[in-house]
Amino acid sequence: MKRPITRELEQGMLAVRRAMMRGVMRSAIDTLGVVDLTLLQLGTLLLLEDGEARTVGALGEQIGRSLSATSRLVDALVKRELLRREEDPDDRRVRRVTIAARGRKLLVTMARRRAEAEMRLIEALAPEDQRTVLRGLELLAEAARKQVDDV
Repeated sequence: MKRPITRELEQGMLAVRRAMMRGVMRSAIDTLGVVDLTLLQLGTLLLLEDGEARTVGALGEQIGRSLSATSRLVDALVKRELLRREEDPDDRRVRRVTIAARGRKLLVTMARRRAEAEMRLIEALAPEDQRTVLRGLELLAEAARKQVDDV
């Protein structure tokens, strides 16, 4: 049973997102600047983080770019060893793109930095409030899992 979202809850979630997004973007800009990645390149790595191999065409559809633009993007990331291109086992004419170990390591580093920043926020709360935040995160994680399972 779905419960209606109250205006107060909506406003609270927006405020948290806005505040945290500034931190996320600062962290991403710092990391992207060091590794010289564009936001689109980072987004591509995040899409491929699920481990699913995709054709360049399928990836292009997901990121909203043409086949030629996606191919150039993939080429640049392959050269930097952030992505891999592999032959499709069922059709040698088809190449599939997956995230490389170096690309996965970059994403893990970014996630770890973000988690550390979030933990600094949570550590500023009283223990009881920390438990409340934890319970809320558990509920959101469960709802997100169900939503993904329903798709």
